[in-house]
Amino acid sequence: MTGYDSNNIRTYQKNILSPFIYLCFFIPNMIVGLYPQWAGADIWKNVDDPTKFISNIIFYIDIVEVAISVFVFVKIGKYTINSKYNKALILFTIANAISLFINGLQEGAFSILAIYFIYFFIANSEFRLPQNLSYFVLFALIAWIFFPIIDFFTSDIDRQILFLGDALGKKDNYLGFSGYAMHKNVYGLFAGLAIVYISFFNFKNLIKIVLYILLLACILFSSCRSALLALLAVWIYSLYESNKLYISKKTKKIVIILALTIIPLYISNISFFEDEDRRYIFIQFYSIIRSNFIWGTGSYNTVMSLGTADPAPAHNFILQALADRGIITTTTYLAFLYLLFKKRSIAFKSFLVYMVIIGLFQPYVSIGIPNYLMTVLLLIPHLCLNNKGQLKISS
Repeated sequence: MTGYDSNNIRTYQKNILSPFIYLCFFIPNMIVGLYPQWAGADIWKNVDDPTKFISNIIFYIDIVEVAISVFVFVKIGKYTINSKYNKALILFTIANAISLFINGLQEGAFSILAIYFIYFFIANSEFRLPQNLSYFVLFALIAWIFFPIIDFFTSDIDRQILFLGDALGKKDNYLGFSGYAMHKNVYGLFAGLAIVYISFFNFKNLIKIVLYILLLACILFSSCRSALLALLAVWIYSLYESNKLYISKKTKKIVIILALTIIPLYISNISFFEDEDRRYIFIQFYSIIRSNFIWGTGSYNTVMSLGTADPAPAHNFILQALADRGIITTTTYLAFLYLLFKKRSIAFKSFLVYMVIIGLFQPYVSIGIPNYLMTVLLLIPHLCLNNKGQLKISS
């Protein structure tokens, strides 16, 4: 039997998509994201090259993820292959492969297979997970976010300084609190993730409000503007889903489109054109895109930023994708995300909105193999389904 068959896919999901498979995917990425990598972390003392060490761990995690994804594909692939988002995923994979082959296969054939199978797993998996796991992840996030604050205010000035810089010693125009993360933006983005996650728990409004305020304070302390913008986008989307915008459905769609378009454009104008360094990066990427418009360069592009010898990515996943893979691959990738968005739960849509807005201003979202932050954002919605997948809006 071929084509999309909801009864058969549910049967297979019930039989093979156990919590163990979910944990093998989710927990390693969660650990990489939360592992202490700040300037005062032991990893910088005990490992000669921490960045390479983390990269090697991520590579092995990718291998495990591909193995699991292939197993799931063999079991349920024939029942889902005709769904629109899976067709879009195939088109994206073909376009990605053409881009890489045309440009000399600089990133290797493994990435082609890894991207397809990992996204297939993410797009087609549904889990019945124990509620205790949902609370464990919540408490782990809250502890990781709040403990550094306590550590900071109970430390001497020398230790406090370590919380306010980049672990790699890079300068930043906006000094911010990094917590136990390598960079302040990673800390701020996980704090924002926690706010979205908490919104799906059936806590009393007072508890939610207190947690929201404390977490928002942490984001402000980190100076992570993109996290605030992503949360604003999720909030606007939640109003749309909860029918709290008392206007016609057509008008609501227009409001949402304008809000999710104009606000990011306004912020990007500040980021790219008032920030001299971002403007310089944008101009260089525009030059790369113009010269490699159809198929990109086939590799991950970076450019030299002003006042530093450190290479810089685009800080915008669409610009990065256009430079790396070209217009055809980028278009098919965005089509896949859109079709996936239409078919998934409210929880999944909320985290996908959060991820996309982050990707417009940060280098943590890409068209390549999903990194730890993307994987966490795309899999954590399964933990929200224990609460019926409904976004709770505190009144």
